[in-house]
Amino acid sequence: MTNYPQTIRDGATAAPSKGLSISSLVLSLVSIPAGFTFVLPVIALVLGIVGLKFEQEGRAQAKAGIVISSILLAIWIVIVVIVVIVAIGLTIPALSSEYQNVYPLE
Repeated sequence: MTNYPQTIRDGATAAPSKGLSISSLVLSLVSIPAGFTFVLPVIALVLGIVGLKFEQEGRAQAKAGIVISSILLAIWIVIVVIVVIVAIGLTIPALSSEYQNVYPLE
């Protein structure tokens, strides 16, 4: 199988594909109001990287999708770290001996 550009009637060629790059941009934009879900930015990031590598015509959309989804993932990671720190901070006093003297288990 050869990789010649597809020819349409009258010698015109088909437009190059930008599907991965556009999908990356759209998914990253959709993930903003979707409540910062973890799955959509990851998919958008992967599609953007693949689109950047294989689709020369959609480089701008791929770069925008990569940047937006990277920012969203960074925000998501910061939120998770803050929640974990707060959860650990709330758990440590319950394990201390002073807390058990004030609220005995028996």
